[in-house]
Amino acid sequence: GLFKSFASKNLDKNLITALNTEIELYDKDNNLMHDDNYIKQRINISDLPPYVLDAFICTEDKDFYNHNGINYKSILRAIYVNLKSGSYKQGGSTISQQLIKNTHLSNEKTLTRKIDEMLLTQQLEKEFSKDEILQSYLNVIYFGQGTFGIEQASQKYFSKSAKKLTIAEAATLAGIINSPLNYSPISNKEACINRRNIILNKMYLAQKISKPELDAALKTDIDLLLTQTDLGNNNYNQLAISQASKILNMQEQEIILGGYKIYTNQDKTLQTQVEQIIKQDPTLCDKQVVVLDNTTSNVLAYTGKSNFHLNNKKLQPGSIIKPIIVYAPSLEEKLITTSTPILDDKINIDGYSPQNYDKEYHGWVTIKESLAKSYNIPAVKLLNNLGIAKAKQYAKKFGIPLQNDNGLSMALGGLTTGVNFIDIANCYTTFANGGKLSTPSFVKCIKNKYGRTIYTQTNNAQQIISKETAYLMTDMLKESISSGTAKKLTSLNKTNLASKTGTASNKQINTDIWNVSYTPKYTIATWLGNNKDAPIDNFTGGNQATLLAKNVLEKIEDDSNFVKPKTIEEIYISTIDFQENNKLMLAPDDTLDRYKFKALFSSNNKPTIWSKKYEDLPTPTLNYKIVDDCIELFFNPKSYVTYELYRKENNIEHLVDTINSSQNPYKIKIKSSGKNKPVEFYLKYYISAKSSKKSQKTVPIKLYSTKWS
Repeated sequence: GLFKSFASKNLDKNLITALNTEIELYDKDNNLMHDDNYIKQRINISDLPPYVLDAFICTEDKDFYNHNGINYKSILRAIYVNLKSGSYKQGGSTISQQLIKNTHLSNEKTLTRKIDEMLLTQQLEKEFSKDEILQSYLNVIYFGQGTFGIEQASQKYFSKSAKKLTIAEAATLAGIINSPLNYSPISNKEACINRRNIILNKMYLAQKISKPELDAALKTDIDLLLTQTDLGNNNYNQLAISQASKILNMQEQEIILGGYKIYTNQDKTLQTQVEQIIKQDPTLCDKQVVVLDNTTSNVLAYTGKSNFHLNNKKLQPGSIIKPIIVYAPSLEEKLITTSTPILDDKINIDGYSPQNYDKEYHGWVTIKESLAKSYNIPAVKLLNNLGIAKAKQYAKKFGIPLQNDNGLSMALGGLTTGVNFIDIANCYTTFANGGKLSTPSFVKCIKNKYGRTIYTQTNNAQQIISKETAYLMTDMLKESISSGTAKKLTSLNKTNLASKTGTASNKQINTDIWNVSYTPKYTIATWLGNNKDAPIDNFTGGNQATLLAKNVLEKIEDDSNFVKPKTIEEIYISTIDFQENNKLMLAPDDTLDRYKFKALFSSNNKPTIWSKKYEDLPTPTLNYKIVDDCIELFFNPKSYVTYELYRKENNIEHLVDTINSSQNPYKIKIKSSGKNKPVEFYLKYYISAKSSKKSQKTVPIKLYSTKWS
């Protein structure tokens, strides 16, 4: 009576019995996608050896056949603990309750959900026999690695039917379900064996196995025969289901077993191509690839190769994070332009003294070059200038929370917990999409088993940086292909392509290697690494990760161009001031090409001071000495000045030479004409070809050509 007023759900027999509704996933063109992972592999418990059932009963609910679905002693104990702690964490769940939880309820730990669970369990026990409940339970329980049900788990871990499980294998599987991550036979083998041995002892104490059987099983190693290692659970469908479970606030089991139809954003052609590329990639390590639509952040293709759930793993981003927390924020805050000079030299900031990847210092470089070549020291200087708090604000905007990171090593991707692969790849869509960012999405639409639409994707794009900053970031990241760390992409001959590489290391051993590249329409990210953070030899982002990205980019067709905002200006900068004084100064219109370079600026963040180098020219001194019947003329030219050397004889002017090199000193020998006439030599010099009014002469050298004396 009292409890029933709290009830919010009714028992759905279809979810308990044959579980005869299949999950259906569709690609973006509404074609049904087939996936062997979700073909239900049911088994009848009458086909299983008795010790398989005993392993689960001894572990999860030793009084299963004696209670009416609820073990009140366990419940009272759990309530006592919960009241003491002020929360609802303790379970005390029977097998019947777990079946209800897995098929009918969400993960939330609330009193209402617990009451629902108890009421539904009572209904379950009235409607079904104990054997039917146990059979349904074993067919839906989660065994980690995207595996549901004992038959699928047995095939997954031991490549055999559950009918053929040994005592040790049955205890291993029974041990996994309590915490599939902590007791995984793949990633936590030692903990898995310890857990298995506890269960074997419980089975012996319950007189379900003999002492010789116990001893033999305890001595057995876990002999995994893994299937699906190529793509495993790092596939598009798994992540689409995972996202759907978050959207609907349901457990994955409930979605997989509940007959839902998930309409995804998958591009079937791209997905097939990416899967082939991953399968054929020769590198022996974990890897993953994603292709995103820049405008919507829809995930068009995703696949990985590992025995582990890669997308749940936090990865060290290395230099991939530099544009997100250092360069884009510094541009946005008008602290730099892409051409601002920055000194790449040895630094020590409160004891932190980073090194560049090549262990060299490169002197004065532009911001653009420092990013294209991924120098570390300029990135740390920029972060120090920007401020860590401000950098974290921008990281949050980009969808990369960095709560526990407060050091300058953030600039180089040295993070406490790391980043999610798809989330950091998605940051780069912002640069192609005019500064707007959306949430990455696998799921377009969800329908329930009755065909009713219960979710539709909406556009949630937010302007997180200006379109000017976004375009300037793209301009800089294009440079990384032409002259920087992503040079292996140059052979693609794509003018509309930008790229960034990253190599994360731990104690000078590389652990995560990256490439994120994008065209106007698509962003492609690749990652290679090792789930246990073990070294991946001498791999680097600029090599293996970029080559993997190149294979994907060859399949991408995008002839469009990045949209240049009207507020981006091309401006000529004085090379002389840049090289001599490390200053950005405007070059006068008539400056020779070799004394100026073109750079892009946002119209609200550009140089405004004109160079004076073109007005105050240093007067050269033309010297000479006589050598036999020749005169040798010499002087010290400036690299940015053009000089013309003239010889004047009989009032006729002859151009002897044009000098615009920094050869120091400049020397020339001239032979006497032997006519005993006065000869004059002098220099005209200027910076601009048009500025004759600025031309000047030296005091001429007058000589008689027969004597040169």
